[in-house]
Amino acid sequence: VEGAGKKRDFAYDAAVDKVDKILQDNKPSEFNLVIFSAAGGSGSVLGPLLASELLKRDAATLCIVVGSTLSHKECHNTIATLRTLQGLCKNSTNGHSITMAYFENSTSNAPGQSHVLERPDVDLRIEEVIRQTGLLVGGSHHGLDAADLRNWLGFSKHTGIPAQLTEALVFRQGEDGIR
Repeated sequence: VEGAGKKRDFAYDAAVDKVDKILQDNKPSEFNLVIFSAAGGSGSVLGPLLASELLKRDAATLCIVVGSTLSHKECHNTIATLRTLQGLCKNSTNGHSITMAYFENSTSNAPGQSHVLERPDVDLRIEEVIRQTGLLVGGSHHGLDAADLRNWLGFSKHTGIPAQLTEALVFRQGEDGIR
């Protein structure tokens, strides 16, 4: 599969007209995961485009985003993608925030930064977030339904808090949740 060679502008031109077709072929459900890299060209453009369209459709959506500081270009793309996601929130016509689980590829684990990991560890954490999210949205929790999940992800529509980019953290058993 050919990507965009870390060129976000090239990827935008190629992807913007394909979002509707992608969502026709992959029907949104009550809860949606959009998993993408923020460091390259293709995912860093297509991920935010898909998330934006899902939110316009009022579909509960969690983004799993992988950034990188392994090169200057990847770092630049990661920052630009995070700014794009934040901009989508600020410009949201229906007051939607974007919630993401964020991980960052690095050459070594950074002390005190549980989201900055080597690539194999990033892959494992993403798998864990997918599993834990499946448990959360799978309907097995008494008193927790799809409306609760929509309210959690769309908190800005139900509170005085403005729409913004937010991070969802998933902790392993035994982690204290403090960074």
